[in-house]
Amino acid sequence: MKHESNMLLKRLGQSVLFVASLLVGLVIGIVLLGGGYWLATATPLGTQLQTLLGITAKAPWH
Repeated sequence: MKHESNMLLKRLGQSVLFVASLLVGLVIGIVLLGGGYWLATATPLGTQLQTLLGITAKAPWH
């Protein structure tokens, strides 16, 4: 019984670690996307990149 209990706790710990790592990855991804959007829309560097790449607000995305 003790062996089964240890296996269950190990499995539960792995599951918690997996879910926690997914959540951390999601948060980091959102922060990176938000930072990139902010950089592209609210900074002079973003304006330069938009000019360089020919991106305008009225250009269609297709």
